[in-house]
Formats: sequence, C-alpha cells, structure tokens
Amino acid sequence: MWDFDFTPKYSYIEQVHSVMLSNEDKFFFLAKLNALLNLTKKDDEKRELNYIIGSLTFHNFGTPAYSFELDRTIGIQNIQTALPYLFSSWKLGKEEAARKIADGFHEMGDEKNVYLWKLRDNASAVELNKSASILSTYDIEQVKKVASDKNILSIK
Repeated sequence: MWDFDFTPKYSYIEQVHSVMLSNEDKFFFLAKLNALLNLTKKDDEKRELNYIIGSLTFHNFGTPAYSFELDRTIGIQNIQTALPYLFSSWKLGKEEAARKIADGFHEMGDEKNVYLWKLRDNASAVELNKSASILSTYDIEQVKKVASDKNILSIK
C-alpha cells in the first residue's frame, strides 16, 4: 500500500535524529506518521510506525540527554506520550521496544515496571539483579507472576 520500506535495514530513528527540526516541523512530522499509522492495515507496518513514533517522541527527536535533566517535566511528558506507541509496537512483536519501555519507566522512577520490562527484554542477569536489588521480595514475585501476560503493560 505504501511506498515506504519497513524492513529494519537501517535505523529510521537515527536518520531522523540526524536532522535538526523546529518544534513546528516535529509536530508536522509526527502528524504525518500518525496519519500513516491510522491508514495502514498491515501489522508489520503498524509495528514499525508505532516504534518510530514512540522512539522519536521518547527522545524528543534526539534532543541531547542533558536537556532531560534541565527540564524533567517535559522529559516525563515525552515518555508518557511515547509509551502507548511503544506498548503497541511491542505487542505487535517489536522486541526492542521492551528496552525502551524499561528505560522510560526508569526515567520516571518506577523501578517495579523497569524490572517487568527488563524481564520481557530478556536483559542480562547483571541488569536483572541490579533492577531487582531495589525491589522487595514481594514486588519481585508479583512482577514475575505477570511478566508473561502481554495484556499487562504496567503494574502498581
């Protein structure tokens, strides 16, 4: 349907990050991507578009990391906007989305959900142990019980 290659031969996100856009251009670009997302019927296209939109929103189009520290509120808002796209991408099979989701929960200080998404990302034992060391035994068991349920996207 679209003349757009969705195969992961290269990183769309890296290409877009390399272009400096005004805020107005960013919103226009995201609106176009959302329009494509709403029109597509193919799951592989939905998976990739959700991941691209979520990643670009999460990182505010590649704004350097230090800006997150300068304005934490905007950084959290970007992550909260990005998460539903990343959840959708993950549910459609984009495994890399799990790591980005874990990173988002980490930035928001929600370590229980970091652990959930690191389990889903098949993180290394070192990463899992580091994440688990912050949690109580009860929290760890609670997370492990729900980790395989794709309908549970976050836990309280």
